Amino acid sequence: QTDYSKMHLYLEQAYELNKQCPHVHNALAYYWATKGKDLNKAHEFITESLKILPNNTYFLDTQALILYKEKKYNEALEILEKIADSGNSTILLHLAKVHFALNNKKIAGTFTERAHMLAKYDCEKKSLSKMQQLLT
Repeated sequence: QTDYSKMHLYLEQAYELNKQCPHVHNALAYYWATKGKDLNKAHEFITESLKILPNNTYFLDTQALILYKEKKYNEALEILEKIADSGNSTILLHLAKVHFALNNKKIAGTFTERAHMLAKYDCEKKSLSKMQQLLT
């Protein structure tokens, strides 16, 4: 609902209630990588998530997103390629963005199309439309 101050408040409250929950760590990592704009904090939280569940697809996607934000495209690509077959449109969108950043526009287009077929929610479709505009 785009109320990021409330989002942050609730995530911090959840963290205080259970500092061991890897899903809360992941949500905080995602928040800090995107809306909070603090990649150091994002790394701290995703590291904690991955200590508990190192093969969790969503946590790996968040880790790749952080690396993407740091312009470590090859590292992000390595992670995303391993989880690309998860059937998740957001992961495929992130993979498309990494390929686009690496100037692999044709591959980025392929992943954007695959993601569109899997997208269920308006927010996913909106992000994919933005990606398609970049590709044209």
